Amino acid sequence: MNKELLKKDFYEAINGEWLAKNEIPDHLSGWGSFYELDENIRKLRSSLFHKWLDDQSDIKDNPILKEMIKYFALVKDWNSREANGMTQLKSLIDKISGFKSWKDIEENYKKLQYLHFYVPLNFFIMDDFKDSTKQILWLQYPDIILPSKNHYVDKEKSKELLTVWRNAAEKLLNKTFPNQKEYVTKLLDDTLKFDALLAKYVLTPEEEAIYPNLYNLFSTSEIQKHCKVFDIKKIANNLTNNKVENISVVSKVFLENINTLYNDETFDQFKSALIVKTILQCSSYLDDESRLIGSEYSNYLRGLKKSIDRNKFEIESVAKFFSVPFGLYYGKTYLGEKGKKDVEKMVNNMVKIYQNKLANNNWLSEETKKYAIKKLNKMGIHIGYPNKIKPFFSKYKVEKYNEFDKLLLNSLNYIYLASEFKYNEYLKPTDKEYWEMPADMVNAYYSPNQNHIVFPAAILAKPFYSLSSLTSENYGGIGTVIAHEISHAFDNNGANFDENGNLVNWWTEEDKKNFDIKTQEMIALFDGVETPVGKCNGKLTVSENIADAGGVSCALEAAKLEKDYDGQKFFINFATIWRIKYRPQLAEMLLKIDVHAPAKLRANIQTKNSDEFYKAFDIEPSDEMYLDPNKRVKIW
Repeated sequence: MNKELLKKDFYEAINGEWLAKNEIPDHLSGWGSFYELDENIRKLRSSLFHKWLDDQSDIKDNPILKEMIKYFALVKDWNSREANGMTQLKSLIDKISGFKSWKDIEENYKKLQYLHFYVPLNFFIMDDFKDSTKQILWLQYPDIILPSKNHYVDKEKSKELLTVWRNAAEKLLNKTFPNQKEYVTKLLDDTLKFDALLAKYVLTPEEEAIYPNLYNLFSTSEIQKHCKVFDIKKIANNLTNNKVENISVVSKVFLENINTLYNDETFDQFKSALIVKTILQCSSYLDDESRLIGSEYSNYLRGLKKSIDRNKFEIESVAKFFSVPFGLYYGKTYLGEKGKKDVEKMVNNMVKIYQNKLANNNWLSEETKKYAIKKLNKMGIHIGYPNKIKPFFSKYKVEKYNEFDKLLLNSLNYIYLASEFKYNEYLKPTDKEYWEMPADMVNAYYSPNQNHIVFPAAILAKPFYSLSSLTSENYGGIGTVIAHEISHAFDNNGANFDENGNLVNWWTEEDKKNFDIKTQEMIALFDGVETPVGKCNGKLTVSENIADAGGVSCALEAAKLEKDYDGQKFFINFATIWRIKYRPQLAEMLLKIDVHAPAKLRANIQTKNSDEFYKAFDIEPSDEMYLDPNKRVKIW
């Protein structure tokens, strides 16, 4: 810790030495607290996977993990992958190449959608925002090539990125269609033309970050009026094996321009895009050269000069499909009941703190307070690992198929099985025992639709949490993360959902106006603050900033109730968990698309925003870490 910097740049004072000493590993685009824990998990996976190849006694009663090791062996069989090369793709590409019209797309829609291939109208199943007792069909636009709509604004930068994408795609296409240079050029030209057209009608990251605006329920008949080339009801009914009457459309602009995107003139362009993107999507299951080419564009976006090596790639490939069942094993084996109970105690402490904070809130009416506390008390809390996992994992079997294409077809079958389960959940209530995040993931989340928080086992480790750490350090680490997720129930998105996860206004008109004012104040607190790669977007990051502020405030009060409270230790560990280094390309991209503010701002601005910080470190008005009390934003 650099004491001379404490009052000037708290983040740098705490993390400067670490930042100077630590380099980003070659295979990663960043390095920090989250990355370190994630790398530990990856090494553990690698150790266990290789051990289980020879000795499965640890998992003898776990058929899913035994099947996982069969798949691991399949992924590791590079001799077969090299021998078979692009031939694994032949029948799939021949099928798509045979499409003559939109009718052919429609006839094959279910398989294309279930396999996550490029489809004109991207359907998915998610909770009904207005009725959390059922899941409904949603409609969204397909993916664009650049990371976001905002990336198309800068013509010079977009040209640079699209050139990198094209060069990589061209290499794969030349392998797929040898000696067909004109055809390859046409495929690429068509794909980029269609992408440019599509980019006009997708939402910006700022628009996507406002959840309530994404819910736009239309009847299938109403949607059909905007679409000449597809039978919407037929596709929807086939996907869900049910009768679909209504669909929620994420973007009205996209809906209103479906006929502009999909018509007789654009069919060849879309078909080309489907071929190109299918080859790119499947490249990781082919030979090593294809795997490396397929990752060139994403590597460039993240500032990586080379792809991860085969060994790391093999582990990632298996985790892509089996992280949930492996995470269940990890959580039960490595977290420990004592650690789980200790974290549960922290969560319960902070729920009580939140109850008191809401009850004593000085800007809410009694009516709104009552509903807020009701929502808090009904919040589900999940720690460590889930009680059960989705049943489709038991169907993950390694089949032989045609031998030469067994890796590709097994992988696609796993994708299909997961989709099949999800679409068959249409109109059923969400089972809140299922997690949307594996227990071996270093992360946490709050679901506004289910009104529950989830803390996987993997994040319950130093520097976030340790049984050997001081309570103030734990509250400054995992405590702020826990309270952050609780706060999401009352951020600018979560505040629109009630205790059952329904999009219902439970605020008085006056309280909502006051909340909107405070939201604008939080936007202003971060908006335009300079970083090495540009200015922070306060509007894009406001929900996470509200949650951070609430997280620090709540965790701090909980820490102060402990006998060994130490304010300095609390804030030091809070700054520590946000230590991170990014490659410039990734940092620049995140600034445009990530709803989280840059890590340094999360640490410095949130500490400045806390009155207790000034007491802990004797901060004076003349210090750079000082923020005028009138500018400190107090919401929760």
